[in-house]
Amino acid sequence: SSDLSRKEEMPPPSVARDAEYRGVFTVIVRADAAVFAASPPAAAAGAGDLISVQALRVAGADPARRDSKGRTALAAAVAAGHAGVVELLVPEQGESLAGLLQLACAAGHTGVMDGLLKVADRNPDGVGVDWPELLQAASSGGHLPAVRMLSDRMPESAAAEPLRRQLAQAARAAGHGAVADFLEDEVRRQLASGTPRALVPPADPVTLPVSA
Repeated sequence: SSDLSRKEEMPPPSVARDAEYRGVFTVIVRADAAVFAASPPAAAAGAGDLISVQALRVAGADPARRDSKGRTALAAAVAAGHAGVVELLVPEQGESLAGLLQLACAAGHTGVMDGLLKVADRNPDGVGVDWPELLQAASSGGHLPAVRMLSDRMPESAAAEPLRRQLAQAARAAGHGAVADFLEDEVRRQLASGTPRALVPPADPVTLPVSA
């Protein structure tokens, strides 16, 4: 239609907060993805535009539709660190919790990590959380707050002293001195307590619940 051919004249998703532009989302939802270069829900979620994400849902947009990077709206919000959008979308999409957690840890988004770990907490014994993998993702990125959060929340059996030494060495080699110092302090604490922790086997993946 002429509306779609004049992409530059269309208001961006953020104008959803103005009532007179809400009708534009019906046009966007029906448009071919190539016109907008991305899934509209993923674009709004990746920008952290909570109001637009809500408006797109009302207009019938599919949050599972993937953008040009292969991401759903939920994955785009996780990657960008928008905890509020993640909280809105988590109940509606059946995605791998393990994959989303690793994405959040690798980026150091502690707010998103906290929300996803609370979802994991609702599963018995933290099933679906591969703590060593998450710790490696956070430490390799040099994200000290994320490493601290994981260390505080993981079960006592979830990370062995040898693993922490390896991660500390890798972090130091990558120039993440603060992360290396923290992990080495954790090793010393474990040795002093006399209760070195062993690795737990990889957890079975958990899929986020899909709303009815």
